[in-house]
Amino acid sequence: MSRFKFFEESRESDNRIEDNILHYGVDFGMREYELVQEQQTVANEQLILDTKTIMQWQHEHVGNGPSGHRINLNLAKHDVVKTNQLFAQLSGFAKLFNAPVARLELRLDKTGLVIEILNQMEIYDIWNDIKAKELHPLINAKTSESESILTAGDKDFRHTLELVTNGTIYQLMFPSVYEKTIPGEEIIKQKFYSSNIFNGKKIEFKGKRAFTEQNDDIVLLRENFMFVDAGKHYSDVKGIYDSQFKPVLNAEMNYDYSVELTYRFFKHTGLLEYANCKIEERLNEKFIFSSNYELILKK
Repeated sequence: MSRFKFFEESRESDNRIEDNILHYGVDFGMREYELVQEQQTVANEQLILDTKTIMQWQHEHVGNGPSGHRINLNLAKHDVVKTNQLFAQLSGFAKLFNAPVARLELRLDKTGLVIEILNQMEIYDIWNDIKAKELHPLINAKTSESESILTAGDKDFRHTLELVTNGTIYQLMFPSVYEKTIPGEEIIKQKFYSSNIFNGKKIEFKGKRAFTEQNDDIVLLRENFMFVDAGKHYSDVKGIYDSQFKPVLNAEMNYDYSVELTYRFFKHTGLLEYANCKIEERLNEKFIFSSNYELILKK
């Protein structure tokens, strides 16, 4: 298991623990988080992807009511600080697809789950503007690959809620873990994460969650998920592997996918102080993807 190191800072003192239940705070105001994302892909013992990205997010709690919490989320900075030649050629292109969701107006339910994108029309308008300008050559290409990319963009930015609820970064920032009893454990029978290898495929997981009180100020949450090797989702990726990967790797698929998360919350406000997510997805010993996300409250 991994070790996690957390920073210390002054604690806030609003009573948000009632009957040992962690609540989502209503007085956070503007907060800033730093997200460090590292990814590697190894194929046939060759490192083909090795990147490190640092993002700065502004997280503003702007309201609370019977329909849930309102949050403004802004991507203030996005720097690729480490990359290899293959990814460097794609990073500028990838940033175009981040632009429509650089500013999000969200509504969350009482558990912290994102349930509505309030500026959905604005997101779609930005995407259409990017298509008309920067992506115009892609439209003119009229290849199956270009059409697939544009179709995926249309889907994500017309109905962005699915993109947010399935995205690892957003799940890390908005864990649906409030209104839970502390301490406590819970079996999670079904959860989905997107595959990092098979584009557009969601993988089914099962796992467990455990809340503990680390001290008088901090609540610690750990989650562990393993993929479910049955059903349609697994058979889909097995078919893709046999047709696209097996001829290159010359090996049978021995699929594995695990996700390990750790969160720290201020006990009396419910404010997220720190989060870490470790992901490993492997087709077999010849093809392995790994990533590490570290989210830190800066101020």
